[in-house]
Amino acid sequence: MSSKRKRRKGRRKIEIKRIEKEDARQVTFSKRRVGLKTLLIWPPSTDTVVDRYLSGGNYASQNNVGGVHPHVGARVRDLNRQYTEALNELDAEKKRGVELEKVRRDSRNQHWWEKPIEELGLQELELLQSLSR
Repeated sequence: MSSKRKRRKGRRKIEIKRIEKEDARQVTFSKRRVGLKTLLIWPPSTDTVVDRYLSGGNYASQNNVGGVHPHVGARVRDLNRQYTEALNELDAEKKRGVELEKVRRDSRNQHWWEKPIEELGLQELELLQSLSR
């Protein structure tokens, strides 16, 4: 094996100055795409390839908005719908929890012996009288 390794530039700090060549400027400051590459997951159809060629390399078309494969867009819409439904269910359960907590607090504070005497029944009054002796 060779003891010399090929040295690569990698990510380095560069001097902030205007790059004269427009092609170099586009490559240098283009944003990197994060995540899976859609063309590696789904092979493009011939229509997609022709549309891409005719549009000068622009991957977006009527069926393919924003450069995302149609299947990916459908999946994203489905996941967004599920997320919205889950948020709505969460809000409903939070409201239900608040109502249950209120009922629990009210029932804990209203024991029969703490009620006004006018609201007590005969059995409760007799029991209260026997406890006070």
